[in-house]
Amino acid sequence: WARRAHDAAKPLGERPLTASAAGLLSLAAVFDGAIADAEAARSEGAALVDSMTADELAPCLDFAVDTLAASDLYLDRFEEAGTRAGRALEIARATGQGQVLPILFWSGIIRSRRGRLADAAEILETAIEIARLTGHAEGMAWNLFARSLAATAAGDVETALATGEESVEALRGLDKSFPA
Repeated sequence: WARRAHDAAKPLGERPLTASAAGLLSLAAVFDGAIADAEAARSEGAALVDSMTADELAPCLDFAVDTLAASDLYLDRFEEAGTRAGRALEIARATGQGQVLPILFWSGIIRSRRGRLADAAEILETAIEIARLTGHAEGMAWNLFARSLAATAAGDVETALATGEESVEALRGLDKSFPA
């Protein structure tokens, strides 16, 4: 479906739509192990996203910038992932989207992977609180899972276990979902 979305978006000439489709395609391809396809879509998406203003990106942060940052992470482009996640979070906060859980999730995951564990913990704690207040079980589970990973990396076994267990509990009774 990501390939079809990309193929449909490209001829329309709408940069936000094409950037979103390229980001989604890159992440889907990297998860599928199609690294060459992931790199190609990432390159296209990066060229678009990097040339777009914050105003152009604001409506498509989650799909254009955030999925591209996640793709960068899984393609071992850690610097680019950090830069993109930082930009997504900055624009999100400036445009009233600072509560968007996927942006917080990937910002936390990427900071954790880059060794910025205190920053990751702070972002993920914010995401967990937002998910609790809004009753978003999957958002809470994903961000608790990410918080568990950050705590593990920091050597905080107690927090890692508590957040890991709570992540699983948050999805109890729902359809099977990662991370539970």
